[in-house]
Amino acid sequence: MSPVIRAGVVVVDDRPDLLLTGDYPYYRDPAGRWAAKLSAMRAAGLTTISFYVPWRHHELEPGRFAFTGPGNRDLLGFLGLVQAAGLWAMPKPGPYVHAELPLGGLPDRVGPAGGTGRTAALCATGEPLSAQGYPLPSPHDPVFREDAGQWLRAVGDVLRPLIHPHGPVVAVQVGNEGWFGETALAASALDYSAPGVAAFTRRHPGRRPPRPGAGGGYAAWAAWLNESLADGLDDIGAHLDLDVPLLMNAAPPAEARSPGLDAWLSRSGPATPRTVHYGFTNWTGDLADDDELTRYVLAVKRAPGPAMEENWSLPWVSPACAAACVPIYRSLLGLACGATGISVYTGCATAGWDEHLTMDAAHRRTVAGDPALLDPPYGDAAPIGVDGSPGPGLDALREFTGFLRAAGPALAASRPEVDVVLLVRPEQAALTSWGVDTEPPADRTIAPFVRHCLRYGVPFSIAYREAEDDDRRRPLVTTSGPLMPAGLQELLVTHARAGRPLLVLGELPTADERGGRCTRLADAVRAGLPITVAADARTALAAWPPTAPRADRTGDGVLQLRRIGPAGDVFVFLFHPPVPGAGADPAPVTTTIMGETLRTTLMPGGCAVVHCRDGELAGAYLKGHHELLGLTIRADITFGDDRIAGHRAGDLSAHRHPSRSAFRI
Repeated sequence: MSPVIRAGVVVVDDRPDLLLTGDYPYYRDPAGRWAAKLSAMRAAGLTTISFYVPWRHHELEPGRFAFTGPGNRDLLGFLGLVQAAGLWAMPKPGPYVHAELPLGGLPDRVGPAGGTGRTAALCATGEPLSAQGYPLPSPHDPVFREDAGQWLRAVGDVLRPLIHPHGPVVAVQVGNEGWFGETALAASALDYSAPGVAAFTRRHPGRRPPRPGAGGGYAAWAAWLNESLADGLDDIGAHLDLDVPLLMNAAPPAEARSPGLDAWLSRSGPATPRTVHYGFTNWTGDLADDDELTRYVLAVKRAPGPAMEENWSLPWVSPACAAACVPIYRSLLGLACGATGISVYTGCATAGWDEHLTMDAAHRRTVAGDPALLDPPYGDAAPIGVDGSPGPGLDALREFTGFLRAAGPALAASRPEVDVVLLVRPEQAALTSWGVDTEPPADRTIAPFVRHCLRYGVPFSIAYREAEDDDRRRPLVTTSGPLMPAGLQELLVTHARAGRPLLVLGELPTADERGGRCTRLADAVRAGLPITVAADARTALAAWPPTAPRADRTGDGVLQLRRIGPAGDVFVFLFHPPVPGAGADPAPVTTTIMGETLRTTLMPGGCAVVHCRDGELAGAYLKGHHELLGLTIRADITFGDDRIAGHRAGDLSAHRHPSRSAFRI
């Protein structure tokens, strides 16, 4: 049976489980190092190897590709070693991959520079969209699309015989953060080239692309950005022609401020690929910062799916990521918010790539600041070193994956607890992203909502246009301004008429989307339905009962989130956010689960997850070593009559022995 994805969870051999991925850029290493490093990644507890397949690396000349033979172009040989190591594979063939490669891994000949005849992707001001200083081709240029189709068909032919159970391939990532990493950019960033504009007008006859300072067409353009990306990812999948789950790699918002946040929200609507599932990447900054935390959580909660990249090894992106406590904190928070897998990028350091994979110094400076930071090794802080020896985070990774492998099936079957639903309106976000003030921008409504929920432990979900069946029973928060579609007003009134509280951030609408008078929502407020309207999101959220802190959860600044499983499993996630300048005192945590009291202690910057089932402890993970602060605590977790205590200070991973009489630590 071929692998599938159900509700965002990868299912292999009819077994749903977390995707535990480590990235290995094989093309940056001599082939002689592959086997030892793959074995080391398996020993680290990872189950799946992800890897970009750079077009520029495998193309020998136009239309002729090498996937076998001596050297590190032997993709078939690499996949054979992945399978021999007992690992699964998730190739990422782009066509654009970024990965700190010239032109994002595209061959120079398909870029528009140097008289190749390709059309450059343009932003609204006429500037080309670029990667590492190189202009990128328009994704709508028919010549580029034919070139890309030829590449993808060639990769598909290589991978098709190796799909599980015949080989190791269980999923494939298509594209990279959109077509060219653009999904976190402004709505005016892509694609105003002649082929791009022509494609837009074919889909939206009579419309012209909006321009900064020239009003009109914003909602249609936002819809087009969603539609064209969905069609483009589906087109990549069609050229690959593989009977295997396809995943996207969606970027988080580039910023938690407007208009950038609004632009991201306008691209997160219901227009999704037909054949490509959701996955997300995380290249946010320090999660102790409220804005960075908001960006990360929005990316995770956009839809269920696995993390595709988490920085474990590139200190030039963020020096803190060299310490395992940082990516583990992020990965655990992602799982708490609904992620269905983790990713270690990169799982091993590499060195020994050829010149055609090296950017020149000027372009390396645009990526990393100091060109020397992109000298070999790549991923110098990875859990596994260049020669396969243990890296700085290997022991911590083993403890983490030890818990995730034991609890993975139950965790994959669980869903985040939800107290309140945030209804996001992409069409409205499209307007505010261009500065149209028909309602308050997202940094005055959406961002304060997310920050409030994380500060006070209020579990929430995100819905688009209309909540899912389960969410229709829950309190609802949305944004508003003078205009609101009549159908949406009616939907909100129906929600409130059923006795479910509604909080409207902004002002009550007086007109529908066409400007005609429509006061359905205002009439419902006057009729006494449970609708609260507030212009100040922060004050309203603090006073609105559904977003009040949970009384059964105590801890000195500790965030608590839960996932609930269908078989009586409860996962309690605990996070003690590091506060700059604050003391380094551990925080005691007390909470109630299924009538029993759970107690433990977290250090600043620490995190934990406790698995409870049928009134008993089933397992736990606690990060007891903070490598950056030099702090270490001894784990001690009690739940009812059960107790898990570490033999020594440091990280702890434990799960109940099948005999149920003891824990494996």
